[in-house]
Amino acid sequence: MAETVQQALRDLFENNTAAVVHAIAGAGLAGFPLVGLNNTRRGEGLARDILRADCQILLTDAEHAPLLDGLDLGDVTVFDVASPEWRALVDGACPLEPYRKVGPTIRSC
Repeated sequence: MAETVQQALRDLFENNTAAVVHAIAGAGLAGFPLVGLNNTRRGEGLARDILRADCQILLTDAEHAPLLDGLDLGDVTVFDVASPEWRALVDGACPLEPYRKVGPTIRSC
């Protein structure tokens, strides 16, 4: 059982890059929801997932960008995380301030 769980976790996180880690951390600190897409989906099914999740921006890379070719994604803004445009946006961003600061929670029974 433990080996099955370990393999499932490896499969799940295998394609995560530094850009994914930055997106997760940034979304958490900024108070934005982050939605991971299933990269085994194709065509209209993938478009439906993106639209159902109400994505406003979609981060992709050169390997996965072709999955989006020809899809009607409405107003979703797509960024290639390896593009000069994305790099310029990241480099020009203000310092990240946490959405709210939290401290230890002491619970009484």
